[in-house]
Amino acid sequence: MHVTTIYQPRFSWSLSSRNVGEDLHISTWIGNFEVMKITIRIMFLLLLAATSISQMSGTGKHAAMSDDIRAEWFKKKIADTTLTLSCRAAYTDSLARMANGTKRRDALLLRGRMLYDLGRYEEALRLYDDLAPQIRADSLDLLTFISWQQAMLAFTVRDYSRSVELSYEMLNAKLPDRLLHYKVNAGAVIADFYKIMNDYAMSRKYIRKN
Repeated sequence: MHVTTIYQPRFSWSLSSRNVGEDLHISTWIGNFEVMKITIRIMFLLLLAATSISQMSGTGKHAAMSDDIRAEWFKKKIADTTLTLSCRAAYTDSLARMANGTKRRDALLLRGRMLYDLGRYEEALRLYDDLAPQIRADSLDLLTFISWQQAMLAFTVRDYSRSVELSYEMLNAKLPDRLLHYKVNAGAVIADFYKIMNDYAMSRKYIRKN
């Protein structure tokens, strides 16, 4: 009796098992690769954000440094006596525009003196008029100085009523000894006013007060 044997591969199960294992391994590798791509993408975004923040911070520092350099350059130009006074006065305006607080105030005070020396009295008076309200009430020395500049400049541009009014206020103000010379100046302004008005008796009165 002849028995027909059906051929079956000896390793059919093991081969099938190996294929499944390879598929699992490939799937795992693909999954890990996707996770790696996402991780790289996140790291790139974080790096980009950190770079942007650093650049923004650097820009602020660079701008501050640039302002300091410009301010020092303006100061050197203002102090350069080889330049014309008009040119130096223009630099004080540039410095005042970029400065704040006491630095701006000091630049404006220097500009006021230069404008007076240039004979630009009305411009100087406007400068002091704008500056006066910005000065603290307890800064008596500076307020008195500005008030005197206003009285003197008002007289120079022939605004006599304002000049005399400011001078009278200064005469009646309570000032410490270190500022009493402003009272002398105010009295001289009033004396000059009466002299212009041909009232020599009143003029002599205020001269004697000084």
